[in-house]
Amino acid sequence: MLTQREKLDVFQFVPVTLSFRTCEKTFLDDLQNLAKILEDHKCKIQNPDQNLQSIAVDVTKPYQFSLGMDPMLFGQKDPPGGFKNIQPEEIKIPEAFCKGKNLWILKPSSMSRGRGLELFTTIQELENFLRMYLNGYEAKDFKDLGYSPKAQQGPSLSNSKKKLTRRQLTPRTGATEDQDDDDDDSDEENKKTTFQRFVIQKYMERPMLYHGFKFDIRVYACLTHERELVVFR
Repeated sequence: MLTQREKLDVFQFVPVTLSFRTCEKTFLDDLQNLAKILEDHKCKIQNPDQNLQSIAVDVTKPYQFSLGMDPMLFGQKDPPGGFKNIQPEEIKIPEAFCKGKNLWILKPSSMSRGRGLELFTTIQELENFLRMYLNGYEAKDFKDLGYSPKAQQGPSLSNSKKKLTRRQLTPRTGATEDQDDDDDDSDEENKKTTFQRFVIQKYMERPMLYHGFKFDIRVYACLTHERELVVFR
């Protein structure tokens, strides 16, 4: 018989988190499950009379992800140790994590200082970020990204669209200009990297604030096999 401690749901305390590795056989299925979660949660936000606590997936049509890579390159290995992401129908997102924005965060592996972090609210935005992750992403320190409370999308997407527009508007009248563009593109590509592993997590839209700012408390803690939490001063 399960004890009360064993019935605890970790996602009541930690935002819903899903792990992705492009080399695993479950990668594309996990992406589809995430698409269902995003769409269903968006529907619940648009219909506030429904209970946000329970996720009842009713999205049956697969989302056609366009990641700019051959699908045959994905899914060659089994997840280590039989690891599985939580299924959409099992997810419960506490109201404390929601404020009507459906905000999620994308985090690449093997990075630090906020490099590669991106925020998104729709499947389309996520798709754009994943395309960058898999085909070449310029990882900058978070402080240098240029996020603004008034921005309608992440700076990486904005810069990508500005670059595309600049290419479309710039007249190519001579070999010298073409060569300059090629050189600039080559320099930028050399600075980029690709991410094959990343985490996607529900962003806490209603965090505890101190004088209007988010904060963290760095302490050593130990969670024993008896599920006892010990915090060291």
